[in-house]
Amino acid sequence: MNNTLSFKEKSDQSLLSARYLIKKKIYCSSVHCSFYSCLQTMFHCLFTKKKIAKNEFIAKGKHNGISSHMQAFKLIGNEIANNDFKDYKWYQKQYPELKHLREKADYSDEFIIQEEVHDALNKANSIIYLVNKI
Repeated sequence: MNNTLSFKEKSDQSLLSARYLIKKKIYCSSVHCSFYSCLQTMFHCLFTKKKIAKNEFIAKGKHNGISSHMQAFKLIGNEIANNDFKDYKWYQKQYPELKHLREKADYSDEFIIQEEVHDALNKANSIIYLVNKI
């Protein structure tokens, strides 16, 4: 029996969790799950589809002083830009907005309203769709 989860499986679980948490009105955790479902899809694309070695990805990030989140954002952005510049411009706006909502949900004492939680889920779904086209 395999005791590991792929990034694709983690992404699917995070997205299911985000939806469940919305139904339960647990908004901060839902935003967190929406964001990480998106990031886990990006990791899946980089490590599985693009065949980037995980250990090299980590080492390069440490060497350049770039977080894994920012590194994935940039690499995925390059892939999107190579396919469709309009999609790239959209991604450049949407992902930081989703990340900002996640930071608000995780680190702020500000209340997350229902509109924001749905916005986070919609952004995550749209970004996941775009990344899956790579």
